[in-house]
Amino acid sequence: MPNPDWVKLKQANSACIGWICIPGTKINYPIVKGGNANKGEREWWLHHDFEGHQSSYGAIATDLDGGLDEANNFIYGHNMADGSMFHDLNKYLEGSYLKDHAYAYIVTPDRSMRLVITSVSLVPGNKSRFWLRNDFGDKAELRRYLEEFYKNSEVKSADGKNVIRGKGQNFCLYTCYGADDRYRVLVMAQQEH
Repeated sequence: MPNPDWVKLKQANSACIGWICIPGTKINYPIVKGGNANKGEREWWLHHDFEGHQSSYGAIATDLDGGLDEANNFIYGHNMADGSMFHDLNKYLEGSYLKDHAYAYIVTPDRSMRLVITSVSLVPGNKSRFWLRNDFGDKAELRRYLEEFYKNSEVKSADGKNVIRGKGQNFCLYTCYGADDRYRVLVMAQQEH
């Protein structure tokens, strides 16, 4: 479980709201609040690193104007050819990878969460917005959404269907697929209780 120095992180970037780590991968980064898409704030983090310097690596950021407190949360990062940022999410499309990397951790200044990775989808980039939503009328609608995501996933954990019926928050981690910007890899995880 990561143990970030929140004072130093907030001094470096006041938009820092958390840290994500997936053991056994290179994913071990601070998370910034992505901001308002209509104001171009989300786009900013695609082209600037955690410290705000212009960078093709970007930063790991939340999407849909949310922080990390929604019922369904989204975190994105670039898939870099050198294996950094969210590159390792692509490996989840190999079924055996999930077995050895079944958990992710998100830490905020207020709490620590262990996430169970339930399923992985490869979707056309122009269709990814269909899955990136957090505007559910009630828990039943959210559950139907998660069950549909699970049903349509290329890779599923053995107990994923049971996990998505739980009470924890959901997190969708996503990046581009390989060097092909036309597809997105979406990795769905749920907070373990």
